Amino acid sequence: MKITDSRHRLKELLNESGDTQNEMARKTGLTKSAISNYINGTREPRQDAILKISNTYNVNPAWLMGCDVPKESIEDIEKDIIEQQLD
Repeated sequence: MKITDSRHRLKELLNESGDTQNEMARKTGLTKSAISNYINGTREPRQDAILKISNTYNVNPAWLMGCDVPKESIEDIEKDIIEQQLD
């Protein structure tokens, strides 16, 4: 179930990380204009951009696209499950 769009999630990532759009662009290898377009809602990020951003900020790509899923990356969720099973 989609609850929001990626621009709101990108804004949230910037707020939480304290990064600027320029820093996000530098860290992800995307252009500053692409990041700006995504945040302004003039363009939706393609799958490759979603993956670059989600890998850089260690968040779930589905969450970044606006889906109602945990924010944590899949790897973090798997790690938590394994740790719970070991306890």
